[in-house]
Amino acid sequence: MYHSVVVGGGVCGLLAAYFLRQYGHQVVLIEQSEHCGGLLRSVQDEQGNYYDQGTHVPNPTGIEMVDEFLFGPESLRHIEWNGISHLKTGNYFKGKWDFETQTIDARKLSRTSYEKGMGQLLINTEKPEDSNIEDYCKNSIGETFFMELVKPVIDKLYGPQDDYKKLSAKNSINYFGATRLLALDEAKTAKLKEIAEYDERLGFHTHAAYQTWMKSQGIIEPTYLYPKSKKGCQAWIDSLIDKVTACGVKVINGSGVTGLNVSNSKVSEVSLNNGEVIKCDWLYWSAPPAFALKLLANKEQGTSGFRPSLRTANIFHYTIDRPLNNTHSHYLWNWDSSSDIFRITLYPNLNKSREYSITAEVLSDAEQAKALDSQRIFADLKSMDLVTADANITSSYRQIVHHTFPIPTIEFNHHVAHQFKQLTHSINNISVSGRFSGKLWLLNDILKETYQSIHNQFGNVSE
Repeated sequence: MYHSVVVGGGVCGLLAAYFLRQYGHQVVLIEQSEHCGGLLRSVQDEQGNYYDQGTHVPNPTGIEMVDEFLFGPESLRHIEWNGISHLKTGNYFKGKWDFETQTIDARKLSRTSYEKGMGQLLINTEKPEDSNIEDYCKNSIGETFFMELVKPVIDKLYGPQDDYKKLSAKNSINYFGATRLLALDEAKTAKLKEIAEYDERLGFHTHAAYQTWMKSQGIIEPTYLYPKSKKGCQAWIDSLIDKVTACGVKVINGSGVTGLNVSNSKVSEVSLNNGEVIKCDWLYWSAPPAFALKLLANKEQGTSGFRPSLRTANIFHYTIDRPLNNTHSHYLWNWDSSSDIFRITLYPNLNKSREYSITAEVLSDAEQAKALDSQRIFADLKSMDLVTADANITSSYRQIVHHTFPIPTIEFNHHVAHQFKQLTHSINNISVSGRFSGKLWLLNDILKETYQSIHNQFGNVSE
């Protein structure tokens, strides 16, 4: 029998284990923590209320076999899932909400800064090719908008930097929308967006405008899904674990990999810290490649000495005694410097059974995490008018998760790409999660890549 080993029990690892089992492989999934699910798990407070570890609202991939594993048969999804036609977001900046877009509105700046910034944006007519975020922004939206709009977002997410030119131009800042702006009225924006160079710098004013553009490009907006269960994302993870174990995958929690036996450029055995040695014909690795490189027989691999700087996620969960003021948004971004919060999840708008619950997220370094105060964060939610002034906390839960988001320096991206290439070229029977290639960010893209890598190796399940 063919033996496959999956390292890492996040959603991608669960998907890989499930599909490898469909090929008739004997599959062992190894997860270092006591529970599978990674950052998509939920937590409970003392009263039993569930909260997600961040904002996670998946959507189908368009690959039938993948989607059936993730969400069940399409005809039955309405039983377990709330369908969301589009995710409603918004952003808080300069003391005001914009509930149509997460894109920062430059018109909220002082008149002097706005006019100076617009002049710089309009005279930058070439597409920037800079590899660092500072020069990229200065040569696209201009120096003023970089300093007053983008730099504060970088500081909120990754902390103040000694040199912003060390940060990569292509990183999660782009995903968060900080390198696109609202800068003119909707009609003028639409005209400027007809020019490719300006299209990349300006965001849509409304979701309706974005939908019109997608329709013109033949893009179908996906329907997002959120569990109807009070457990939130934990209900999803529990169902995936049940599917994986039901089909015969052996799941080992609470154990780490301590050795990789390699013969003829292939991993033949995987050793665990509990003393177990597992036979391996194929290895799916959904952990940083550096960890695998250090375990290979050639101990010189992966010893560059580079250590990435990693942020700490501080997640504040609250259940209160009043309805939320915002009854429509699913999640929100805070770009205002008045609060450390960067993202907020509004559970009642995702699932009516989770009334009165809200989560706020803050990124910090490890030492700063100690000084963050739950009452202060709750006061910030009140000052932003998301929670009524007379609301009281009935229960809460605080998470401190160290070593989460890496600071996206050019050096970090170089090492990620190099280690991915080094590992995949050193071992012939390995597939590494796309997240660790340095090329993918969104969960949907990683899930598709996971399925495709297995399909490319083993063909169709029916073959």
